[in-house]
Amino acid sequence: MAKRTPMVGSCTIEGASLANDVEFTFNVMQATTESGGIGDVFVDRHALAKSWGGHVSGWYDPEDPALAALITAAKSTTYDDLHMTSLSLYDNASAYYSGSCIITNVTVTKSMGSVDKFDFDFEGIGVFTYS
Repeated sequence: MAKRTPMVGSCTIEGASLANDVEFTFNVMQATTESGGIGDVFVDRHALAKSWGGHVSGWYDPEDPALAALITAAKSTTYDDLHMTSLSLYDNASAYYSGSCIITNVTVTKSMGSVDKFDFDFEGIGVFTYS
């Protein structure tokens, strides 16, 4: 089966780059609350804390050390193994999102006649930066 390499965008976890990541989704969520007095026709909305998270997917390569470490962490029963102090999602060669996160889901899909795939979801811890 032929290997494909993405031209733009990549993901590193704890400084190790995933070899065959294909796409990522990055979300910033703004929680809100509403208030209003008795008899008010419309409610007011107020911003609360933001949160962030996302999803990374790509072609599965059992020899990719970063992916193997991620799968090993997912099998672990301790919090520290799924708490990543450094996740970077590269927009291009020099610009990237980064922060700490918890890996919430890891999936490997193996299909007959198709390229094997991996997916993982993450939720951010604290702030993220865009550099």
